Amino acid sequence: MFDATQSTLRISDVLQVLHRQRKKIAWFSGTVLAVTVAVIVFWPRTYESEAKLFVRLGRENVTLDPTATTGQVVSIQSSRELEMQSVIELLESRFVAAGVVEQIGAETILESGAGSGMSNVIGGAVGTAFGLFDFDGEPDENKVKEAAIDSVMGALHATSPNRSAVVNITCQATNPEFAQVLTSTIVDVYRNEHSRLNRTARSDEFFEQQTKLIDNQLQKTAGELRDAKNERGIGSVESHLIFLESQKSEVEQERLRNARLLSEAKARRQALQASLKSLDPEQLTARTEGLPNGAADDMRQQLYTLEIKERELLSLYPETHPLVVAVRRQVENVREIYSGEAGTRSQSTFSANPTYTALDLQASQNAVDIDAFEALNQSLNTQYDAIVSDLKELNDYSVRLKDLELKRELLEQSYRTYAENLEQARIGAELESEQITNVNVAQEAPLVVVPASPNKRLTACLGLLIAVFGGVAVGLFAEQLEQRLRSPAQVEAALGVPVLATIPRATRERAGV
Repeated sequence: MFDATQSTLRISDVLQVLHRQRKKIAWFSGTVLAVTVAVIVFWPRTYESEAKLFVRLGRENVTLDPTATTGQVVSIQSSRELEMQSVIELLESRFVAAGVVEQIGAETILESGAGSGMSNVIGGAVGTAFGLFDFDGEPDENKVKEAAIDSVMGALHATSPNRSAVVNITCQATNPEFAQVLTSTIVDVYRNEHSRLNRTARSDEFFEQQTKLIDNQLQKTAGELRDAKNERGIGSVESHLIFLESQKSEVEQERLRNARLLSEAKARRQALQASLKSLDPEQLTARTEGLPNGAADDMRQQLYTLEIKERELLSLYPETHPLVVAVRRQVENVREIYSGEAGTRSQSTFSANPTYTALDLQASQNAVDIDAFEALNQSLNTQYDAIVSDLKELNDYSVRLKDLELKRELLEQSYRTYAENLEQARIGAELESEQITNVNVAQEAPLVVVPASPNKRLTACLGLLIAVFGGVAVGLFAEQLEQRLRSPAQVEAALGVPVLATIPRATRERAGV
């Protein structure tokens, strides 16, 4: 027996052990080599097809999301790792596999063999035995579909190298053509799903409805604003306000001027009244008979002058004008005075004091002026009140117009926003229909006729290494299990007595020991 407690192990001892256990070593090594050859020859072939996707980071490079601009937006920059991981998870998701099954067909996938060769063999046997068929022997469509989805998910492998924007998509199948078809279909399904997920669902319908609603409200508000302007008969509130303000300013100036003139006339009336009180209305001149009355002639001449002035004013102003009213009142006063005077004097009388008469005439004229100024002041006050009333009404009206204009502006802004978003949604739908995304196919799935597994060279090398080193290990292990004493040292260690002599192997063989 080989003693592991020996302090030194010589190569000759190992060779002796290997020689003694040559049959076991040969049996183990031969079995391993036979299995290796069987694997190389009979193991089902698996073929791979690899496609590459180039991902431009940030989906805003291509897609348009109208819902991202309907309010205040906080921009969050996603990292490359996050976006690449999202792409890989979407590629390896179940609904992508379900889309592939829908396009290719569950029976085709199960018959063509998606995945590694041995897994398909084992999976097919287990599925046939335990679940793909109903009790009546017919295949269960749901179970067949689920098995096909699991097969696609097992055959698909997506990876992305570090610091790269490329995603590698690898699919395995038992024949190269199906591996190519499976990889291409996965790429197409993923690109459709990627475009759909990066687009807000039903955004075009929503913005179309909102655009029509805002347009109807805008037309209604524009009609209300038009009717409000037609109601007042003005084109612009601002221009009408300027016009009323200018009228108000003119009336105020006229009121101030008329008030000044009225004050001067009243002061002049007081002075004339004081002067008239200090004078006698008549004075003794001469007593004659049949002389013409000069005062009456003067009064008549003044009456004619005032009548001519009245006619001139009537040709320029209406009868209700303050100047016409004032002149007419002066004519009536002069006519009343004149009616009391005789044309000629039949006796000697005192003649009128010319100074008094002149002052009295000025007083009459001053009275007429005061009446005219007061009438004009009343008219100006009426005009001023009317203008102020119009300004108040126009201010209230302008508030209404501003509300309507502000409502119209807001509706126009909302309409433009919704119209722009509707156009973006329409463009997004076109991009989706044309599969224009930030994911581009950098490498189409090729047809690779060289099987990916089993690797004959690697399998042969592993089989040879296992046969050689495993055989040595089996020999050493078998030597440990044997109970025979094969050396003097083993005899002395086992029996506890010294060895006196040894018989050479050749002598023992001749002696038959």
